Amino acid sequence: MTMTLESSTLQIRKHEYSRDMNIVILVIFVGIDTLPFYAINMDDVSLFTNSFI
Repeated sequence: MTMTLESSTLQIRKHEYSRDMNIVILVIFVGIDTLPFYAINMDDVSLFTNSFI
């Protein structure tokens, strides 16, 4: 009985871990996708501020 209980809790932990990893991977991909967008915006902002100085 204790053996099955331990293995089931281990599987639950493994499942939670994989879910967390999926979230981390998703965040990384979203970050990579939005980075060029932010970089372009930052270039525009610096051009904008330089033109006023």
